[in-house]
Amino acid sequence: MNDLVQNNNNETVPGIGVAGQVMCPFSLMAPKMCLKQGCELWVELKYGDKTVGRCALSWLPILMIETRQAIEKLTQPQ
Repeated sequence: MNDLVQNNNNETVPGIGVAGQVMCPFSLMAPKMCLKQGCELWVELKYGDKTVGRCALSWLPILMIETRQAIEKLTQPQ
């Protein structure tokens, strides 16, 4: 399944997990292991000079904070 995604940069940082194993909230398998690049919810974003890959659900808190900061910046009197 990983051969479907062409990844030229092998310097990806794994998502949050235990001992490199990322747990999936949607997996029906017993250990609930993340499929990473084989999953539609897997997102890789540039973070500095590295590419950080995580589930889209784990990016939500970060994006919500950044969105709130942008709204506060727009609503401040100038």
